[in-house]
Amino acid sequence: IYAQPFGEQLFPQTLIETILSQAARRTHQLSSALIWAAAQGEFDPTLKQILVDLLSGKPIQAGQLTQLAQTGFSSGLDGLAGALCLLEYYLFRS
Repeated sequence: IYAQPFGEQLFPQTLIETILSQAARRTHQLSSALIWAAAQGEFDPTLKQILVDLLSGKPIQAGQLTQLAQTGFSSGLDGLAGALCLLEYYLFRS
């Protein structure tokens, strides 16, 4: 929702507020909290380390993925998927 490291809000504020409102009513408390944190530019430290490792050419450790997989039903891996999409956007946009 918000690309804190890039100092850029990706979506209009009204859309972010709608997403946050819907998440609070339509998803689990953990997922809602993670979405709220993403809107503030914050994310899981394990996820952050995975991204740092990827960008510096280091291999991803199985334990890191296991830790993310144990976050919520699918929230950890969903967060990784979203972060990778964002990373791809910034690395390959023309």
